[in-house]
Amino acid sequence: MENRASLLGGAAICCEGSSATIRDNRIYSNCAPSGSGAIYCFASEAVISGNTIAGNSAASGGAIAIFNGYGRPVTISKNTLSGNTALGAGGAIYCTNSSATISNNVITGNNASISASMYCYESSIVFSNNTVAVNSATTGGALSCSYVSGTISNNIISFNTSGISDSGSNLLLKNNCVYNPEGYDYSHISPGENDISVDPVFVSLSKGDYRLLGISPCINSGWNDAPGLYETDADGLPRIWRGVVDIGAYEYHPRRLGEIKLLEDECAVTTESAMVTAVFGNVFYVESPNRTAGMRVYRQNHGVTQGALVSVRGIIGTNADTERYIEAAEVTILGTGAVEPLAMRNQFVGGADLLLPGAKWVTVSYGQKGVEDGYGLNNIGLLVTTWGKVSEADAYEGCFRINDGFGASTKCIVPEGTAVPEVGDWVGVTGISSCENAGGQVHRLIRLRGQSDIAVFKHAPEG
Repeated sequence: MENRASLLGGAAICCEGSSATIRDNRIYSNCAPSGSGAIYCFASEAVISGNTIAGNSAASGGAIAIFNGYGRPVTISKNTLSGNTALGAGGAIYCTNSSATISNNVITGNNASISASMYCYESSIVFSNNTVAVNSATTGGALSCSYVSGTISNNIISFNTSGISDSGSNLLLKNNCVYNPEGYDYSHISPGENDISVDPVFVSLSKGDYRLLGISPCINSGWNDAPGLYETDADGLPRIWRGVVDIGAYEYHPRRLGEIKLLEDECAVTTESAMVTAVFGNVFYVESPNRTAGMRVYRQNHGVTQGALVSVRGIIGTNADTERYIEAAEVTILGTGAVEPLAMRNQFVGGADLLLPGAKWVTVSYGQKGVEDGYGLNNIGLLVTTWGKVSEADAYEGCFRINDGFGASTKCIVPEGTAVPEVGDWVGVTGISSCENAGGQVHRLIRLRGQSDIAVFKHAPEG
């Protein structure tokens, strides 16, 4: 970090006449003002994989520069190359007189005078399944090739100042998504077989999440036999998940509910298949079939019923009671099924905070907050069952409170038309584990679905 190189380059790492594996590093803010690259490879055979290379600058090849490597191929895979700058050519990658396979990289937000993501001259390349987005160059587009042979396939090259430019090359283009509305898509080169020029529909362009939404035209649109195709994507998830590989660095996989609850508000998501466990007007709850996570969903006129198996596409939010939810744009019914409620004592209802590993509520505003004095795993959104003695009951408000004698009580809300048990009754209840924010304190709450969710075990003795 913050190293400086003069002469040839390699402000962080320099390889000359060698074989090197450069893996899983964070390489930030290095500078080679008259040289090339935070990583500089001269006549070297190198594997550069799994690194985050960001905020570096050089005269050419802000992140990686490859020179005179014919016969000694370089592999660049599964890296994040972002925010790098070249005063000349190749904001992220500069490749000349070399052989390189460049696959499964996320190349975003780089800048250069010529070619914002990669400049390639008199070389042989395989450029496949990369996501190249929001890069800016004065000339030469996101990707510029001169006298180059090889293949450019399965890439997303979108939202850059311009797309692919070429001079005198012999390139095979196939199954790319090239979409750059502020400039050209192709210059002195024709679109390849099955190339498309449409919005790839990222999860969130503004937040820098370049994974694909479920409606993306890049899903199942790639070339399965593309050279340089890996078995896994940039996230380490399986490729060719549904028979045809996706275009770009990320294979589309619906997100698990437990993962969704850890994302920031306003992120766009598509869920895995999930069971509908409760319906309350324009609100319903979904739960993973393995009962590991559940979540609230808002959608007017959603048309789903309890017991449906669905997939939900929408935007994540957090309501005033601190409960995470999805504002659904689309609900797809996949079938039917059922899940059994999780049984637990009152003190476990709601549970503790669900946060990213190492995160604290003072530093993050996402995750799922637990309840006051919450204990154990967070279960807000899941179908649960618990029991206790009714300590308070309000038929007018449609709620009652139970206590199982272990120091915690739980408020239960019933839908209109459901009879509330009497104070002193011993009851079992089944419903959705939820929460209620009262004066800044978050309390446990169960949302019952109807009369059958209340089982009276024993009435209080008369007199």
